[in-house]
Amino acid sequence: MQPTTDFLGLLGGKLAGGFAHAQVPAIPAWEVFIVFLGAGVLCLPALWNYASLFTTLVHELGHAVAAISTGRFVTGIRIHSDHSGRTHTYDVAGAPAAWWVFWGYPVPAAVGGVLVWAALAGWAQPALSIGGVLVLLSLLAIRNLFGAAVVAGSAAATLALVWVDDAQINAHAALILGAFLLVGSLRSFGEVLAIHTKYPEDLDSSDAHILALTTGVPAGIWLTLLGAGIAASWYATVAAAVPLLQLGV
Repeated sequence: MQPTTDFLGLLGGKLAGGFAHAQVPAIPAWEVFIVFLGAGVLCLPALWNYASLFTTLVHELGHAVAAISTGRFVTGIRIHSDHSGRTHTYDVAGAPAAWWVFWGYPVPAAVGGVLVWAALAGWAQPALSIGGVLVLLSLLAIRNLFGAAVVAGSAAATLALVWVDDAQINAHAALILGAFLLVGSLRSFGEVLAIHTKYPEDLDSSDAHILALTTGVPAGIWLTLLGAGIAASWYATVAAAVPLLQLGV
C-alpha cells in the first residue's frame, strides 16, 4: 500500500507542477508544417482505422461533457474497433438533446486547436495534464472492454508525458496530437458527408441525422453547422498560431 500511495502522491505532484507556464519551445515553422503533413498521412485509409480511435474518443467525450453541462447524466460510452462510438445519457432536467448530440464532430478540432496553440505558447504541460486527467476520469463511463483499452492507453501515454516533465518533449507531443485532431476532424467530417451522399443505409450512425430526427431541422443544415464549427476551430488555430511561429529557423 505504501508504494502505491507514494506513487499516487508523486503523480499528483507531477500533475500539479505541470500547470506552470514553460519557456516557449523552439519549434520552427517548417517543423509544424511537417507535423501537419504527418497527421495527413495518419488519415490515409491504411492507418485511419487505428489512428482514428483517439479522434473517436475525443468525439465521444465532447458528447459527454456537453450532456453533463445541460444536466443530463452520462450512463455509458462505448468505443468500437471500427472506430465508431456511442454515448448514452438520460435526461432528468428537461435539457435539450440537440445540444449534446451536436458537440461530437466539432470538439476534436477545437481540442486540436488548443493543443497546437499550447504547444507553441509554452502551455503544453498544463494542456496535457488536464487532458490526461479527463481521459482517465472517462474510464468511469466506459462500458466495453475495447473502449476501456483505448481510454487506458490514451491516458497512460498522456500521463507518461506529464511524468517525464520535459517542456520540449511535451510541446512536440502536444503539437503532434493537436495536428492529428485537427486534420482528423476533417477526415471524420468527410465520412459523415459520405454517409449522407453515398451510404444512406448507415444514416443511423450520423449525428446530423439524429439531430434532424430530434429537432425536425433538415440534416443538411446540421451538416453545415457541424462543418462551420470545424472551420471555426481551424480559423482560430491559424489566427492564434501564426504569430507564434518561428520563421526562418
